[in-house]
Amino acid sequence: MLLAKTIIRRIAPNAEIYEAANGLEALEYCRMNKPNLILMDVQMPEMNGYEATKHIRQLNPMITAPIIALTAGNVKSEKEKCLAAGMDDFLLKPIVESTLALAFEKWLHFYDVKQASHLHFDKELVLANVGNDENLMKQVLQLTRNELNDSEFEIAQALNAEDLTMLNLIGHKLYGTAMTSGLKLLAVASNEMANLEKYDRETVAEIYSKISTEIKTCLKLIS
Repeated sequence: MLLAKTIIRRIAPNAEIYEAANGLEALEYCRMNKPNLILMDVQMPEMNGYEATKHIRQLNPMITAPIIALTAGNVKSEKEKCLAAGMDDFLLKPIVESTLALAFEKWLHFYDVKQASHLHFDKELVLANVGNDENLMKQVLQLTRNELNDSEFEIAQALNAEDLTMLNLIGHKLYGTAMTSGLKLLAVASNEMANLEKYDRETVAEIYSKISTEIKTCLKLIS
């Protein structure tokens, strides 16, 4: 909880955060308030995250805020269980800043790119990687821009062909580019594509949406 709160303070410094020690406290808070987003730990005392979510979704007036599961379990059945309980998304522990920032951008739509531009494009990291040579950095970033444009086109082709192997390869290549060029959020989304184990249209479309949005953001920041 402390880690999540610390990250939120960085990526959304004006956010008001309420902390619930267990599912019952979360439910009681939602009876009286309408949060914009709920981070729901799956394992909690008194009432677990699944039960709390079901009860919150049954409240009147209805709570429509996105509920994002936080869990250490990385199995498809657990994700399906979270979604069946009424949650909207699924984040794995340990929580990292980039994945939480992506969730805020996806579900709240108010995310200020300038406020946390270092998550999208860490210029200082690129500069350090090239030995503080600004001319070399410009060359690297030009290559990065070309790679980003090519990758988006290649992903679109692989999607049309429903080619999982090609998506994995593109994701792996794009992950390497993103890490070298300080594109942190793009690296997270690309890594998801690189590690896809089967072609599920909904999952693939969601990852592609993240990558496409992030590529557009990164191109603007690099320019």
